[in-house]
Amino acid sequence: MLSLFAQLGKLDISPFNDGAVGPQETKTAEILDWSKLPPSLQYFAGPAEVYGRLQFEDRIYEFLEERMAADEQAGLRALNRRYKQDSEAIDRWLDTFSMTDHPEARLVYFTVSLLITGVDLGLL
Repeated sequence: MLSLFAQLGKLDISPFNDGAVGPQETKTAEILDWSKLPPSLQYFAGPAEVYGRLQFEDRIYEFLEERMAADEQAGLRALNRRYKQDSEAIDRWLDTFSMTDHPEARLVYFTVSLLITGVDLGLL
């Protein structure tokens, strides 16, 4: 229900457009083991911890189109250049580690999704 209210707010429908009601993100302490990531891909761990939490298409679009700061854009462009070079290795790694069993894989997957979306939008 709260997701519906949030969507109505995004459509600027009163009284939902005041932003007072909507889903809240729960922050649970995940224990991450980045040693699962090969040394050559360790550079992806930090950005994945930040951007991999944007796990829904509307959140990714909102971040890229409305909230992304210039320094974040520059950092994501640099990350995307490295991702292009290592995309096959990252895909193989994601094939090895299930997103449901390994939170690190989920974070990497959604960071890749953000990069691809950013490129598709012409922002990265």
